[in-house]
Amino acid sequence: MPLPDKFRNVEVLAHYALGKLLRLTLPETEKPCFAKTLEPPVTLPEELRLNLLATFEQETALLKKPAEHSLLPAIDTERLSTGCLALFQDPLLPSLSRYLAENKPLAPGVIMDFLDQLAGVFAKLFELGIHRFQLQPSTLPVNPRNHRIRYLDTGLVNFAKYPELVQMGYLDGTPQFIPPELLKGGELCAASEVYVFAALTHFLFTATLPYANLPFASVAALCISEPLSPIVRFKDHNDTRLNTLIARASAKNATERIPSLQEFLDELRHILIPAK
Repeated sequence: MPLPDKFRNVEVLAHYALGKLLRLTLPETEKPCFAKTLEPPVTLPEELRLNLLATFEQETALLKKPAEHSLLPAIDTERLSTGCLALFQDPLLPSLSRYLAENKPLAPGVIMDFLDQLAGVFAKLFELGIHRFQLQPSTLPVNPRNHRIRYLDTGLVNFAKYPELVQMGYLDGTPQFIPPELLKGGELCAASEVYVFAALTHFLFTATLPYANLPFASVAALCISEPLSPIVRFKDHNDTRLNTLIARASAKNATERIPSLQEFLDELRHILIPAK
């Protein structure tokens, strides 16, 4: 989808099944900006295409004045010839992936802080009717001075509203963080969010994504069938308890998982930061 000439210095940060994540310069300014596009293919039913674009614009509008400071506010949307473009502020901070690579291993308290912040962001999104299960650490800006995360809402499609897209083969995001039931085209539930945070916890401890160098389809297939690898990290904490907790929270069958995100975070906090 070609962008209007008024946008300058366009850099493609990521390609998704239904759009792109970009960084560009706003017209008549020197300020950089994140942009995400939604480009539903013409092969989709026309009613579905129009509904997707309408939902994209509605959800971006909800993010223009967020009460939660961690949400990166949307600036504007623009309907283009074959899709839609949303603009977001660019704080020019390193991503969570980069921060982790440069500061590993993270202290348990920092890991817990990151998880608590993102749990708050997800709760705020849910209040707005936005259900996100496509977490991407490469697009989560982090302030190195205070460990504050700014959440860039890069979920291009609300799969909770349009699960049929997964059955059609359209899926964006980092597959290692996507619940198996979504990868298989099934229904989402409260335990789906628990899986996302269990996988994120594993990433924060290991600084690696399993199967990172394989094609998306191969990664998705392995994430459906293969458990997360054990974490070997602490001398003064019980690795067995930590791995048992993450295994319960990342079970491939949602009915076998810890049922709520708060329960998972409470148990994790008890392991990582025991009461004195």
